Amino acid sequence: MAGGDSSSGGAGVVTTVVLLLVSVVTMCGAAIYLYVHLAKRRRRRVWAEARCVVVHCPPPGALTPSISPFVLKLLTFLRLAKIPYQLDHSEPLGASWLTPWVTMEDGEEVADSGIVIQELRRRLNLDLGSSLTAVEQAVARTFTVLVEEHLCWCLREWRIKIDGGRNLFEGASPPPWYMRAGLRVYAWMRTNTLWHQGIGRLPHLQVRKLTWRDLQALSDYLGEKSFLVGEEMTEVDCTVFAQMVNILCNYKRSPYHAMLTDEFPNLVCYVKRIKERLWPDWDACLASS
Repeated sequence: MAGGDSSSGGAGVVTTVVLLLVSVVTMCGAAIYLYVHLAKRRRRRVWAEARCVVVHCPPPGALTPSISPFVLKLLTFLRLAKIPYQLDHSEPLGASWLTPWVTMEDGEEVADSGIVIQELRRRLNLDLGSSLTAVEQAVARTFTVLVEEHLCWCLREWRIKIDGGRNLFEGASPPPWYMRAGLRVYAWMRTNTLWHQGIGRLPHLQVRKLTWRDLQALSDYLGEKSFLVGEEMTEVDCTVFAQMVNILCNYKRSPYHAMLTDEFPNLVCYVKRIKERLWPDWDACLASS
């Protein structure tokens, strides 16, 4: 009987300890959730009071103001359209897990750089490129798709499949701990994405040929013009500039850097032209070492 009472008492102590631990974990979890929720609401209240477009994106890179060409595209457009903006790096991913995303002046959240640009054009009644003919607008749209839906994937193939994601460390300064810790997982996930997209199924030399053809098409159409569809800079130039400057600055070890600088000098001059016009503070926008 005494042994039975001792065993019963021990089980009761264990049960009490387990319940206590569960209660502590639950309370800590609830406190963390409440803190995150309140902090999120507080940030959104501040953004809504900013009276300008708030661009949410990763911190600036060491070689470009953003390691994401889509962020750089949006920032270049905002500068071209003379739209005031401020940067936020506390929530680089929005509800749809896309970057960049923005908080509009009225507090509305909009994701995807292309959708953000179209929404800004609608809200502000912007007339950028209004002088373009229907054919020129179609050409601009075609090159936008070529750069963002094909060339971009070719570049990722080298960055992820060939270089294993190490190139990202060169652009991010300093790379955050979670990037270093999760590099293998990130590379695996991106490789899987490349496979499903289709580019990742091709031999690397074939992808290089496809990249050359994209750059050749851009170079041929640009010719001696100041900008892609004429002497007036338009939205498509923001898109092309972002990808070209990405190659020149963030892909220096890749075959595409040499390809661009050696074979397509008019594209290099094109990047320099836009950079001097809209990014005179380029170096000041880079991550501090």
